[in-house]
Amino acid sequence: MSMTLFLSPVDMAMAVGLSQVANQSGSITMSLGFAATQAGHSCTGARGYWAGPATTLKVSLWSAGTRLASQTVSVSGAGVFTASFGSSVALTAGVQYAISVWDTAGLNYTTMLVNAGSTLYSVLPAVETGVNVVAGQYIEYCPYISSSTPYGAQGSGDANPSSGSPFYGCPIEPTVT
Repeated sequence: MSMTLFLSPVDMAMAVGLSQVANQSGSITMSLGFAATQAGHSCTGARGYWAGPATTLKVSLWSAGTRLASQTVSVSGAGVFTASFGSSVALTAGVQYAISVWDTAGLNYTTMLVNAGSTLYSVLPAVETGVNVVAGQYIEYCPYISSSTPYGAQGSGDANPSSGSPFYGCPIEPTVT
């Protein structure tokens, strides 16, 4: 008998009382890296937590520096949001993707602390080179760029999330069918 575990970064952030989620000032795209565990799945959008004020967010799906899909969504302030792409994007098993969010006003971004002192770090795997399995239902969360940018990366402005901090991720997750 096999068992699967679904770990939601958004639910995890909310479960720790949002004490490790913060609104920051700046025009930064924040992301979470993931990969499909098997063929036959598609990304239809995203679910995330926004810690900032009312604004319009741009949610994007990336792979190898290319934006595959995007959608804007208006938020009335801090809280959970969802975005649906106009059409689903087929995921290739084992390929690394990133789901990202950017404040279209270029004023704020949301971070999620995942360093050694955080509750979230204790449930995520150690950062190693390559893909680190965290979820087994449809996806696995993983470093998008390298072992130095665990779980998420960032870009300046509305850009490919290609650099990052080893301590911050983003409470966003792909919607996968």
